[in-house]
Amino acid sequence: MPEMLHLTSMETTVTMETTVTQTAPVQVVHLTSLLGEHDAGTLRHSRRVSRLAGAMALQLDAPAAICQTASLAGLLHDVGKLAVPTALINKPGALTETEARMMEGHALSGARMVRSFAPPEIVHVVAHHHDRLDEWPSLPWLTRLVSVADAYDALVSDRPYRAGCSPATAVQELYRVAGAQLDGDLVDILLATLGTPRRLNAVA
Repeated sequence: MPEMLHLTSMETTVTMETTVTQTAPVQVVHLTSLLGEHDAGTLRHSRRVSRLAGAMALQLDAPAAICQTASLAGLLHDVGKLAVPTALINKPGALTETEARMMEGHALSGARMVRSFAPPEIVHVVAHHHDRLDEWPSLPWLTRLVSVADAYDALVSDRPYRAGCSPATAVQELYRVAGAQLDGDLVDILLATLGTPRRLNAVA
C-alpha cells in the first residue's frame, strides 16, 4: 500500500482486516491459503485491495458491517485466479488471444468458488469487478468501489510484464477512465482515503 495512505486510516483498516479474517468462514481461510500457495503475488495484491476497499468504505462513513463486507470483497475478488495457470499469471510478455480469454475467465471462476458461502453482493464483486461502468450503469456500488481499489493497486504495483507507476500517474489514469470504466465519485473517495487532494489538484 502506498505510503500516502493516512496512518490513522491504515491502523483502523488493518484492525478491520484482522477482524474480517478472524470471523470469515473457514472457506475464506482455505481459499486465500490456496491462493497464496498458487501465486503469492496475487494474494498480496488481494490483501492490499482488501485494506484499501475497507478504508474507502470507512471514508464514506459506512457502518462497520459494510466496511467489513468491502474488505472481504477485496480479499476475494481475484480468488478465481486459482483456475489460471501460475505461468500465465506471471507471463512477462503479451498474452495470446486464447490466454487472454483464460485470464478473463478468472472472474466467473471465482464467483463459482465463493457463491456457496459468500453473500450475493460479494459474489457480484468477484464476478464483475472488471465490468465497465459505461456498459453497466446500474453496477452496484460495492462492485464499483472494489473496481477502483483494484485498478489503483494494479497500476502502482510491479507486474511481470511492466513496472508499477507512481501514485500520481495512477491517479491520472484513473481519472482518464472515470465515467467510462470507473465511477468518478469513487475515484474521488479513493483520493480522499489516500490523503491526496481531489480531482483538480490530482490531475494538474
